[in-house]
Amino acid sequence: DKVNRKEPYGRHGGDLEGIISKLDYLQDLGVTAIWLTPFQDNNMPMFSYHGYAFTDYYKTDPRLGTNEDYKRMVEEAHKRGIKVVIDIVFNQVGTEHYLVKELPMHNWLNQFDEYTQTHFVGETQPDYHASKADRDIMIKGWFHATMPDMNQQNPFVAKYQKQFVTWWLEYANIDAIRFDTYQYNDKSMLADWAKEIREEYPELYIVAEVWINNPALLAYWQENGPGDYESHVPAVFDFSMYYALECFISDKSIHEVYQVIASDFLYSNAAVNMTFINNHDLQRVYDILGKDLDKMKMVTAFLLTTRGIPQIYYGDEILMTGVEGQPYNHGTHREDFPGGWPGDKTDAFEESGRNEEQNEYFNYLKHLLNWRKNNSEFVSGELIHFIPREEVYVFFRKAGDKSLMVVLNKNNKDIELETARFNEVLNKHSEAVDIFSGEKTGIEDKMNVPAMSATILELY
Repeated sequence: DKVNRKEPYGRHGGDLEGIISKLDYLQDLGVTAIWLTPFQDNNMPMFSYHGYAFTDYYKTDPRLGTNEDYKRMVEEAHKRGIKVVIDIVFNQVGTEHYLVKELPMHNWLNQFDEYTQTHFVGETQPDYHASKADRDIMIKGWFHATMPDMNQQNPFVAKYQKQFVTWWLEYANIDAIRFDTYQYNDKSMLADWAKEIREEYPELYIVAEVWINNPALLAYWQENGPGDYESHVPAVFDFSMYYALECFISDKSIHEVYQVIASDFLYSNAAVNMTFINNHDLQRVYDILGKDLDKMKMVTAFLLTTRGIPQIYYGDEILMTGVEGQPYNHGTHREDFPGGWPGDKTDAFEESGRNEEQNEYFNYLKHLLNWRKNNSEFVSGELIHFIPREEVYVFFRKAGDKSLMVVLNKNNKDIELETARFNEVLNKHSEAVDIFSGEKTGIEDKMNVPAMSATILELY
């Protein structure tokens, strides 16, 4: 599988050395951690650019670099105060993996009499009423014909997979784990692994990808969650929040966002869950928002001030969209970042390579990220929110004798907001500072909130 930048599902170049060369760019933007999709060897005949069809757990894909290059990337990131998240996959490997081509034992893989794909219905795992047949196909069915499903009920497979994770943590001094397709694995084996590895690395952050739009079903997979299962995993991706944010692109009410936050009692700790508005499996958010810059800013402001650990997808900082004239697919929203390859017409790593709209959003995001990095007490404090009225949602983050006030106005018109009903927080403060303009004001009885905007005030 050679480099072919004209093929949307092909390899487009880019490597670990290129990432190292752009760490200063990421640091300046305000990034505090980076997550790469798997970098290990995916030596498949075609379309394995994404990294999720391993052919060697222990070897960096030579098209990206060497193990030493990866370790050096982690070291260089750490020098800049940037942590590194490794993407771990247990569910499947690639058909070209040497232990698939020459199976160590007959039950190394989950196999049926004929090819059987998973049904992708994750509810069957926590469902008390699920049939064994449905549950078996969920965890034993293959994700794709090129991705054999690993049998983690085989203790040799379980040990083999556990060991490669520990090896990478030790070898490269990695800070955190993003665990792919978590609910497709044998959950007993996962719980044993998570318990063991966190006993050895108590500070290790693990976030599980559980792609499901239901806070209760997400909370099931977090440690100390509801139900009879103990995962020992500290965090999950907040897909419920992602889908609630669809209210910004439709006639749905912003009350849906309020409802997701109101469901936080289901989690043992919602504050450590990962929130996002985009990732490598989703359509570009700026496309979804109809290329509306005001909406993009508002969604971003919410993401970076609400509870949770926010994740941003590469290219969002320059408002990347899908390929004009092509339908939505994985290839079109995993396009190359412009700049860094010979022949690129623009270099969006530089201000001069971005248009006016891109620079406006880039600077907005940069300001917010760096403000967040330097004011962590605000975004780690208690969250108090008020029922949305007339599509205006107000919430606060309390930080000792200071507070943060966030006002989201989803209307296409300016709103004069009466502040009396927020007095349980506002009465404790006498001065407000806009985090963007730096303008100081007193706490007034009314405040004007521009149409389709987020207002963020530090309260003293």
